[in-house]
Amino acid sequence: MSTKIWENLEVLENQNWISDGFSGRGHFEFSGQLRFSGSWVGSVESSDPEACLYVLKGASIQGKIRAARVVVEGELKDIDLKTKSFEAHAGASVLGRVSAENLFIEEGAIVEGDISSVSFTMQTRI
Repeated sequence: MSTKIWENLEVLENQNWISDGFSGRGHFEFSGQLRFSGSWVGSVESSDPEACLYVLKGASIQGKIRAARVVVEGELKDIDLKTKSFEAHAGASVLGRVSAENLFIEEGAIVEGDISSVSFTMQTRI
């Protein structure tokens, strides 16, 4: 079952989708999973200990992010990000401050700025 909240935001049970063409600014709170493929300036936050933010290819977020898990294939710029688990996949571009207990960067991802982590993994092709 799905419910349309905004023109480009659809809620599927515990999954939220923000699709291409969506552009917004301000404070956005979510729970469960958020699959984001639009553009956002401001803050994206979740107090849900299982929350996962997927920033899909072509998506852009600028500002503050707080979520238990963040997976990036798109662009984060001028970011202040705090998370338990952070993944930057090939094609991702991240600029700013990243603080994560577990940090994974795949070959082909760009991550620049102030980065702090307890556990760091980098994947390269052999």
